[in-house]
Amino acid sequence: MCGATYSPTDLKNAVSALSGEKPIEKESVHYFFDLANFTDMLTEWTNAGHLQAEVSNKLAEWLGGGLQQWDISRDAPYFGFEIPDAPGKYFYVWLDAPIGYMASFKNLCDKKGLDFNEFWGKNSNAELYHFIGK
Repeated sequence: MCGATYSPTDLKNAVSALSGEKPIEKESVHYFFDLANFTDMLTEWTNAGHLQAEVSNKLAEWLGGGLQQWDISRDAPYFGFEIPDAPGKYFYVWLDAPIGYMASFKNLCDKKGLDFNEFWGKNSNAELYHFIGK
């Protein structure tokens, strides 16, 4: 169904598009970001006139359907940042992406003689909205 999301265990006769192998279900502890805690803030922001009506309507659809917890961890072997005090667990790449964006901007500020903290410091007016493709 268009726009639907599924758990990997919901797939029937699943095979890897790369290798043709069938997935193996394993027990694993994961870490989650509770997106539902941000429903009110996201609803308010999407209704504040920042977006095209069509985008706002689509987001209202998702928000109205209830936001699910977002699995922010992956098991080794994986790449990226290892989760502190969680050997063999890594942050999902979409979670740490904003850190890379900020680091790149810090590099630009250093090269251009700009004060990074003016943009991203504790007392700045910066806001970061992180959109994740589906």
